[in-house]
Amino acid sequence: MPNAGIIDAMPNWFWGLISTTEYVIISGNQISGHVPNLLHLNNLYWLDLSSNYFQGPLPYFPPGLELLDLSNNSFSGIISLGIIMNMPDLLYLSLSKNNLSGGIPFSICQLHALEALDLSKNMLSGELPSCWNNSSRIEVMDFSSNNISGVIPESICSIATLYSLHLSNNSLSGELPMSLKDCKELLLLDAGHNGLKGEIPTWIGESLTHLEFLNLRSNMLAGDIPPNLSRLSALQMLDLANNELSGTIPRSFGNFTAMKVIGRFPSLIAYSIEDSYKEQMLVTTKGNTLDYDKLLSLLNIFDLSDNNLFGGVPEELTGLSGLFSLNLSGNHFTGEITKNISKLQQLESLDLSRNNFSGTIPSSLTVLTSLAFLNLSYNNLSGEIPHGNQFLTFNDPSIYIGNPGLCGLPLNQSCNVSETTRGQSNADDRDENEMIWFYVSIALGFVAGFWTVWGVLLFNKNWNLYYFRFVDKMLDKVYVFTILTVSRIRRRCNS
Repeated sequence: MPNAGIIDAMPNWFWGLISTTEYVIISGNQISGHVPNLLHLNNLYWLDLSSNYFQGPLPYFPPGLELLDLSNNSFSGIISLGIIMNMPDLLYLSLSKNNLSGGIPFSICQLHALEALDLSKNMLSGELPSCWNNSSRIEVMDFSSNNISGVIPESICSIATLYSLHLSNNSLSGELPMSLKDCKELLLLDAGHNGLKGEIPTWIGESLTHLEFLNLRSNMLAGDIPPNLSRLSALQMLDLANNELSGTIPRSFGNFTAMKVIGRFPSLIAYSIEDSYKEQMLVTTKGNTLDYDKLLSLLNIFDLSDNNLFGGVPEELTGLSGLFSLNLSGNHFTGEITKNISKLQQLESLDLSRNNFSGTIPSSLTVLTSLAFLNLSYNNLSGEIPHGNQFLTFNDPSIYIGNPGLCGLPLNQSCNVSETTRGQSNADDRDENEMIWFYVSIALGFVAGFWTVWGVLLFNKNWNLYYFRFVDKMLDKVYVFTILTVSRIRRRCNS
């Protein structure tokens, strides 16, 4: 009876009614109350009570259970060792979005049949279990949004089948362990919003070649960004925001193949209950942080915001034509915004704020008809703000604030002369200046030539004498030649 609109407290007789049942699915209602111990349900192997108002401690469940989904309720207390050990055949366990506290029992490692484990969005504390081995079949592991501390266990990549690892929004510390390079089938690594330190390992680009989603935002990672991350040809999402990274953006980052097309996130669970677990992740885009699930497969995100990166933005990034979101804000980038940014036809979110970009806003941005979020504030941009298409919808002046040279709507500062006229005026000024310098150079050349000759004659008496004698002789010769020529012509004419 999923999504049946039931609003009621669960009656005690219901648990007796299902004594011979194999499937119990009452998810997506508003059923409240406590769940008693269900050890007597020997036939039950599928129990889905998710998205209701159940509360109280976790009960004991029948030993033959294969799927248990209690997510999105109000269960509280600890996850006891006995509860876990009593379900050795579990394939799928989801206790997410509850109020569970305490540590994660090491007995989780003993569930050798388990393929999907979701303990996210609780109040669990302590350290992650470090008891994993290659006998485990886990494909999805989600510990995100808890109070877990300590380091990432070295043994976690003993699980050869691990495809998806969610560790975000915890208090993990230390560096990314080298043992993670053994997770060669990993498609998703989400370790954002922790206290991880050190540099981004180069082995990520060498070993985790199947990665599609890499989220390391809001940690304390430092150093340069490894250029060989570009070898992750399947990468759809690269989020390294809010760290202490330095250096420049590698030019090779224009080679992310999956960011050149709209990709599709593959199903991670390949067994008969694959529809039970839905990949989801907190994603920051368009100025907001939202929990994406179904739309996650359509996101191509490139986010390097709030670091210490500098230099120009490589032109190669404009080749990532499938990008949904590009965020380079809060760095020290310089240069002009390239006109080729218009190649990013799928772009819906563009944030270049809090940098040192200069020049004008390229009018080619107006062809990005999918653009829904724009922030260019606090740069050194100048000139008239483009208008037309999507720019007509950007009425918030705060997205341009901090650029004293900008003018035009929606700013209060009007442009007295259009950019085109101003450009023509500047060109005319340049032509006029060039003509002035041309005439000045002619005058200087004449003066220099004149004084080179006459200055020598004035100050050197011998050269002066030789020069004027030479001129006199030449004039005499010319005079005699002219007289003889004229006399000869007259005689011929008379004859």
